[in-house]
Amino acid sequence: MKQLVILVAALSCLAAPHARAEPPAAGLHDCAKEPTATLDGAGMTVKFIGVCDKIAINGSGGTITIESVKHVAIAGSGNTVDIGATDKIAVVGAGNKVTYKKGLSGAKPKVAVMGADNKVSKVK
Repeated sequence: MKQLVILVAALSCLAAPHARAEPPAAGLHDCAKEPTATLDGAGMTVKFIGVCDKIAINGSGGTITIESVKHVAIAGSGNTVDIGATDKIAVVGAGNKVTYKKGLSGAKPKVAVMGADNKVSKVK
């Protein structure tokens, strides 16, 4: 139940009104210029540089690399997301693989996962 509450809070935070930046389906997104972004689609390959505030990933089969993000929410299936540093990770769907190296403002991020075969793990 606690994970569900954290997950709902994380997803609602990302759904709050904000300027919506649409990164390309393949390419580079500079968080210094657009700190909030939403990815919608399938098979995307995107790299985020700098420190992002919020990133929402909605889709399947994406390969996403993020240097640093305060809050990230992944909804979909079969996404691979590599994160350098983050405070919150929320995952909903199936078969998503998320790795992170460290917490952004603390030792480790808050993580909430719902769905089948989703994996969130710390890497060196």
